[in-house]
Amino acid sequence: QYMFYIDPDIMFGTSVTIEMIVRTMLGGAGTVLGPLIGSAVLESASEVMRSFLGEYKGLHIMFYATILILVMIFFPYGLMGLVRRRQR
Repeated sequence: QYMFYIDPDIMFGTSVTIEMIVRTMLGGAGTVLGPLIGSAVLESASEVMRSFLGEYKGLHIMFYATILILVMIFFPYGLMGLVRRRQR
């Protein structure tokens, strides 16, 4: 009965929103490739973290927050901003 049920808390919860914001900010907002690069980097890092720290369930959210803070401080335009700066 619950096979085709979409739970709003799971599909549109806080963790999903945070992941989308962090992926966009890491890659570079305002570009097409930025969120794709951010997603690739974060998904790879997330899988590595889950394999090493599997028993700690909420640790990846703290990891995302740390990455977001570091990117906002050191790379305010994301990874695409870093690529653009190197091209000039």
